[in-house]
Amino acid sequence: MATLYLPHPERIRVRQIRDPKQLEPLLALEQQAYSFPWSEQVFIDCLNSGYDLLSYHSREGLVGYSVWMPVVDELHLLNLCIAPNWQGQGVGRSALEFAKQGMPARHLRSILLEVRASNLPALKLYTRAGFVEIGRRRGYYPASANSTGEIPASAQREDAIVMRYTAP
Repeated sequence: MATLYLPHPERIRVRQIRDPKQLEPLLALEQQAYSFPWSEQVFIDCLNSGYDLLSYHSREGLVGYSVWMPVVDELHLLNLCIAPNWQGQGVGRSALEFAKQGMPARHLRSILLEVRASNLPALKLYTRAGFVEIGRRRGYYPASANSTGEIPASAQREDAIVMRYTAP
C-alpha cells in the first residue's frame, strides 16, 4: 500500500483493513469522533461486502480511516474519520487525493459522498478538493447532540448534502 504524505514532515502510512480483528482502534475513534457512530456490525458488513477500509497511521498510531464503496464507475465515500487532534493537518485532504490518484487504474469516473449540512469543516474540505453539491437529502441525519451530549426531543433531523467529484 502507498504512503500518504502530509504538508509537514509527518509520514502517514495507509493500511487496508481486511479482518474484523483489526477494527478495534477504528471503533474507538468512531465513538470519539461522532455523535451517531457506526456499530461494529456496520464495519463488519462493509468488510463482508468487499468495501475498501483504509486506516491512516502516524508514528504515534491511528490518525484516521475511510470507508469506500466502489459501484461500477463511481466510488462512494461512506465514512472519512480523522482524529480530532489531527483535523486541519491535511490527513483528510491526503486521503481524498490518494483516492483520486487511484481512479484511473480502477476505471472510476467520479466520487460521491454525503455530508451533514452543519459540518462546515468537511464541506470546506470537500469543496477545496473539487467536489460540487449535486443535491440534498432532506432530514437524512438524526439531529446533533447539544453541548451536554443530549438530543432534545424537539430537535429536527438534518439534511445531507450530496457531493460529487468528477475526474478530469
